[in-house]
Amino acid sequence: MTGALPHRLARVPSAWADVGTRALMTAAAALVGTVSGLYAFGVLTPVDELPAWMPMAAVVVVALAAGLVIDLAGRVARAWRGIEPVVTTDGPVWLSGKSRRVHVHHPAVRGVRTLDVRLQASVIVAEEFHESSGDRGTRIGGGVAP
Repeated sequence: MTGALPHRLARVPSAWADVGTRALMTAAAALVGTVSGLYAFGVLTPVDELPAWMPMAAVVVVALAAGLVIDLAGRVARAWRGIEPVVTTDGPVWLSGKSRRVHVHHPAVRGVRTLDVRLQASVIVAEEFHESSGDRGTRIGGGVAP
């Protein structure tokens, strides 16, 4: 495809909102992993004796928390540098039954493992119709607006 399409669609949620959500999830997993690890490996002593599977569960939770920290660091780096996909369309409003061109541009393609693009209607379009059979009415459909 040649040339740029004129209407840029906003990323929902924004990159920083996504980072904030992941930060909360990472903090919660890290807290649970830290507390369970402290109890499982005897740094803190619980009131009752812990089950035998607790050290293995603590290792799994700590590994999950470490993975979430690495994922969060990558998301912060991408949001900070502005390396986010840009979705553009050839028109500001989409009507039901009409076709449009969509272009997805990602500045760092080598780092992309998956890319999920969803277009969601944010405007309801009402269209009056009069048919030769005498039927009249309004068609309601979704449209996508930038």
